[in-house]
Amino acid sequence: MSDCASNAAAEGQTRFVELASGRERPILPGQPALSSTAAPWSGVIVEEYQPQGAVEHRDVAPAQHHLVMHLDRPGRMEMKWDGVWRRFQLLPDQLFFCPAQMPLSVRCPQARRFVTVSLDPALVRCLAVEMGADHVNGELPPRPPFGDPFIASLVHCLRREIATGYAGGRVYGESLAAALVAHLLRAGAGVDGNGALAGRGLSRPQLRRLAAYIEEHLAEDVSLKTLADLAGVSPFHFLRLFKQTTRRTPHRYLLERRLERARELLRRGTLPLAEVAVEAGFCDQSHLTHHFKRAYGLTPGEFRRQHGRA
Repeated sequence: MSDCASNAAAEGQTRFVELASGRERPILPGQPALSSTAAPWSGVIVEEYQPQGAVEHRDVAPAQHHLVMHLDRPGRMEMKWDGVWRRFQLLPDQLFFCPAQMPLSVRCPQARRFVTVSLDPALVRCLAVEMGADHVNGELPPRPPFGDPFIASLVHCLRREIATGYAGGRVYGESLAAALVAHLLRAGAGVDGNGALAGRGLSRPQLRRLAAYIEEHLAEDVSLKTLADLAGVSPFHFLRLFKQTTRRTPHRYLLERRLERARELLRRGTLPLAEVAVEAGFCDQSHLTHHFKRAYGLTPGEFRRQHGRA
């Protein structure tokens, strides 16, 4: 992701700061059911929790920007900020957002499964500048429980990435995180969504450089920032310009090129399928088989029997 993102949010679990003592602690005791602390992307932590019993936090503040999505059946929650307690009914996929260092208290009388997305403020500030936000320091206001299908879908995609061992690769995770931050900024920080993104897309020389680099590094876990640097633009603008020019996301383009590389290897040689997967940039043979059959209707073995050289 961007150079502006520090590694602070990748050092451990989602954390609260106790206002009285200044100490940091995890938002719940024990380990989360799902965690992205081993992810190839930085600046974002995604964790899923299944509390046992009631949850209560008094006079704390999130160490990072803190987005929470309710996963379970409907339930009740009480929150206090600005000195006032407020009561909310939580529904599945409902979200609430607390900026870093905002004092709050929370009470949930019944255990409910939820997922947290902790965002490094440095990452948010950097994207705010790239997007042309009116408040270039990237400040975001608190948002009480709200519904947003787009944000919810991004959070679910990030959860699936963790559950599958980051099968989509670094570019995919970084793209999801950037889209999530950009959406929050547009909703809460007054972003000029047109002027900063105006343009004709990527030039032919830019596309040639990118295509050559991708072909040479298909077997590697290419980062979004590396591709953006090759194009000479910021990661956020690269995502928009690349899709504007190619009608594909960078992740989709990489996947298509890896599938084509796998087809070439299957046609011309007798490498074991596990080696074909690695040479083409897939995690393993099952990862290749999943995407290959989805794209072509055949498993790699079936394709080789039908189209490989004798």
